[in-house]
Amino acid sequence: MVAVTDPARKRRNDPGHPEVCPIYYLHRAYSPPLRIEEVEVGCRSAGIGCVDCKKMLLESLRPSREKHRAARAELDCHPGRVDDLVQLGTAKARVVAEQTIEKVRSAMRIG
Repeated sequence: MVAVTDPARKRRNDPGHPEVCPIYYLHRAYSPPLRIEEVEVGCRSAGIGCVDCKKMLLESLRPSREKHRAARAELDCHPGRVDDLVQLGTAKARVVAEQTIEKVRSAMRIG
């Protein structure tokens, strides 16, 4: 609840400007269209306060958080999976790095 919002909105009844509020941009990423419209209208008209807006965002974030919690629980059940994923990513990165180094050496005419 301490996240910075619209700096011009000092009091609850001051109208806001959602386009300068980082919470509004999180709504645009995670909230359904009707909620985004509700937040925008409520902010501009001072119909909702910044705390209300943040609580609405928490509701919109719930499905995403549950998805991440489920993935975390799955990893907890298979602890070696993280190491496997790191090794897979390392192998993929190594291939790309070797191709890049080859291009650089070719461009610089280094044997």
